[in-house]
Amino acid sequence: MKVEDVMTKDVASCGPDDVLAVPARVMWEHNCGVVPVVDADKSVLGVLTDRDICMSALIEGKTLHELTVDATMTGEVWSCRPDDKVEVVTDLMENHQLRRVVVTDEEGTLVGVVSLRDLISKATSSRARANQTLKRKVTEALASISQLRETALVSS
Repeated sequence: MKVEDVMTKDVASCGPDDVLAVPARVMWEHNCGVVPVVDADKSVLGVLTDRDICMSALIEGKTLHELTVDATMTGEVWSCRPDDKVEVVTDLMENHQLRRVVVTDEEGTLVGVVSLRDLISKATSSRARANQTLKRKVTEALASISQLRETALVSS
């Protein structure tokens, strides 16, 4: 099974100069927890999660209209290609505790996103019931993602 068989293709994005209210609205309207950050050519520059937005507003003590995407986004992006095997995504999720992976073409242009929800849906669909490998890989990724990460202590 390939990534293109499970990915969400119609993905909303935002730009680095947008205020955080823009991706927050995108998340609300599209019922998602991540928004890829792209330039004018749709090349992926970073990602922004709902947690990123909340933590930025809390820590900075500012509204979402006062904070910008580029100051908040995660610039390190793990991605895959549409023609990669699904195991590439599940391995990325497992090894880096990711719930979502951006899908890009050869030029780095955004073409989709694969979420843990996408994988679970595919693994439990009637056509995939016999696919024990996918079920095992999704279970392993979920177990890894759910583990507590080591966090740095923040002094006040």
